[in-house]
Amino acid sequence: PIEVLPFGWLLTFAHGTFSAVLLLLFIEMGLREWRKIPFTCSYLPGRRNLWATIGAYFIVFAVAIPAMAHFEVWLHQPFLLFGVASGLSILYLKLRSTRRNQWKIVSVLFDESEEPQVESLRLSPN
Repeated sequence: PIEVLPFGWLLTFAHGTFSAVLLLLFIEMGLREWRKIPFTCSYLPGRRNLWATIGAYFIVFAVAIPAMAHFEVWLHQPFLLFGVASGLSILYLKLRSTRRNQWKIVSVLFDESEEPQVESLRLSPN
């Protein structure tokens, strides 16, 4: 990539590794509570409020992206980048092993039941 020219091969490789580990960590965090097999469960679109979804995406784009850019500038030192990537790798492996151990305990959903038209608020402690 063009990143090699200003930063060199070592920092480019370290940055690619860091980005891959960060991506795997985000995927693992997103799948933490997922108990369904893709394309086997029905999903009814439109269950979330559109404006709440747009607001959440706006906050992510307005806050997280500039914060990540500043974080990457801070990580332009190879050893610091290697240390942070190692720490994130350990966190990823821990989350992945925890999720795989939960697969033995919690069954996977192959089919969903229809959601009721009226649902209780579940305010009682039972």
